[in-house]
Amino acid sequence: MSDLKVDFMLLEMAEKDLGTLKHEFDNLEKRRDETEDLWGHRGVRDAMGEFAGNMDRSRKKLSESLQVLGEQISATLQAFRDAEDELVTAWEKE
Repeated sequence: MSDLKVDFMLLEMAEKDLGTLKHEFDNLEKRRDETEDLWGHRGVRDAMGEFAGNMDRSRKKLSESLQVLGEQISATLQAFRDAEDELVTAWEKE
């Protein structure tokens, strides 16, 4: 029989990191608008605007995927915590 080892800290860090990534992706458009004047030449600005527009669609899909993955990690973390609590309670009753 093998032992199951769960790294709670790793799961918690992954959950936090995914939340941070999602926040960053969700706020990229704001930063794009803030830096538009930095690009100087109109052609460069137009190219960056086109790129950003294309990226908006991809970013939305990625943001949704990050949300789902974060929720799955949260659920996994909670399930392992609950299982650990149940095992401790059962062990203490013996």
